[in-house]
Amino acid sequence: MKAAATVTSTVTGLANRIAAAWRTQRARWLLGGAVLALAACLFEPGWPVERSRFDHVVVLDITQSMDVQDEAIDGRPASRLAYAKSALRRALVRLPCGSKVGWGVFTEYRSFLLLEPVEVCANLSELRATLARIDGRMAWSGNSEIAKGLHSGLELARRLPGKPSLVFVTDGQEAPPLSTQHRPAFDDRPGDAAGLIVGVGDLRPSPIPKSDPAGRPLGYWQADEVAQADLYGRGRGASITGERMTEDTAAPPAPALGATPGQEHLSALREPYLRLLGREQGLGYVRLDSAETLGDALLAPALAVPTPVRADGRVLFAVIALVLLLARHAGPLAWRRIAWPGRRAARAMRTAAPLALWACVLGALLLAAGPARANDRPFQVARTAVLEDDEHVWSIESWVQRLGSVRSASLEPEYTFESGTSVQFELTRQLDRHDSETGHEAEIEFKQIFNNVARDGWGWGVSARLAAERTAESDGSIPSIGLKVPLSIALGDGGGFLHLNAGISKTRDQRRTWDGAVGIERELLRRTLFFAELAREAGTTYAQLGARHWLRRDKLAIDFSVQQQRADGTRAVGFIVGLGWYDL
Repeated sequence: MKAAATVTSTVTGLANRIAAAWRTQRARWLLGGAVLALAACLFEPGWPVERSRFDHVVVLDITQSMDVQDEAIDGRPASRLAYAKSALRRALVRLPCGSKVGWGVFTEYRSFLLLEPVEVCANLSELRATLARIDGRMAWSGNSEIAKGLHSGLELARRLPGKPSLVFVTDGQEAPPLSTQHRPAFDDRPGDAAGLIVGVGDLRPSPIPKSDPAGRPLGYWQADEVAQADLYGRGRGASITGERMTEDTAAPPAPALGATPGQEHLSALREPYLRLLGREQGLGYVRLDSAETLGDALLAPALAVPTPVRADGRVLFAVIALVLLLARHAGPLAWRRIAWPGRRAARAMRTAAPLALWACVLGALLLAAGPARANDRPFQVARTAVLEDDEHVWSIESWVQRLGSVRSASLEPEYTFESGTSVQFELTRQLDRHDSETGHEAEIEFKQIFNNVARDGWGWGVSARLAAERTAESDGSIPSIGLKVPLSIALGDGGGFLHLNAGISKTRDQRRTWDGAVGIERELLRRTLFFAELAREAGTTYAQLGARHWLRRDKLAIDFSVQQQRADGTRAVGFIVGLGWYDL
């Protein structure tokens, strides 16, 4: 009994000491827990599960009929090839991590592999960059023998490791036209290889653009420049006029083959012919009318491959770290004021409630989200002009920072409407040990990017913001406005960027100021990029140096940086810890 009493007393004493330590040093406990959770991410924790994965090799028709502009992107006319590439780029992010995609092109009678299938999440940027560079200038012939190209694509897929499914994107126009009696015969067995034919183009015929090998336009193909009938049906040169190479009675082109004698210089989607090829080869068929349709087709259960994978436990630890950091920094910011009586307590409650709500929303989204990077983080002042093609998606950034005597917690959700157009909101709550800067700030910012840095090597845009700040020393809210012009320059092919900003800002009751910023980022380690920033804004000089690590490429990232700020002859130093989730 005495031993049991001793153990009970010891346990009780230990529990009391832990409780006392928690009451007096709660902030350190929370910060230590967050550090341990982030450190656990470095060991890549996880557990084995079985999930459906998709392995595709996508072959794009790059013949000149694919240059017909009978599709539209964002309301503007676009070629069939450009439309297909845009849909593929957007559909990539719907594939689950562990899936693989490769690129190929078709022209003449052959499908040619450009990039073997690689894992989507770890190589999303590379897949998008290579896709953007596929165009008709790669074609080595003007012929378009669809049936032979499809057979070549199936052979290509069968030879690749893992035998990925073939996704053959084409308008279905055979050039020259096929003879119904002399269609090419293959030894393919229907269903021997999984795959999908994707038809692109309008059902109404349009003129086919003509271009030189460098891609420069030369007008349109005319009727007398294009073979209007199959080679067999035209007969052969001989002393007897019209002598044929086949039976005496030549069969006209069957509608199922899509031939249009006399109008082969015009092009339309040959949907019945593509469906026929699909049935003969045991492949599915889908008409490309939207990126969502293509995404659904790429995720069809018939193309799924059950694969044992390792679930990424870093997401769980990252969420735990976020919750602990919010409790560490947001807790004192919110509840310290609530203890005050009267109106100030109600005002503090109104400030704490949105912060808690956003924390709950972020936690729910982190548990339910799927694939991109979006806003200007990890930079604090500089804005970027790197165009992302993801549309109608959310991203959420969160960070806590300590700068001198000021601690703050921020949440920044951003919504991308169309490619290059976005709006972001920033909510910040800060606590100053000297109480002069204790308060909160809200900001809304619109940004428009005008060109694609992946295509042009540089990008530029316009960013406009409206903000309001309230501190303990201010008499009500202090509004401010700002306008920036960001310029981003690609640093070679390694994924690095140089960001330059120029702008103007105006705070109420203060003179307007000219602002500038420069930022640089580059990936030096696998999934880890390093960044630096130097800025001058509203009379304050700001510098930052840090690193960002992608826990899941283009989906979930953590970053850490050290910072320094000079203003009014004083200097403050500190650090920032951030967590961002993209493409929600």
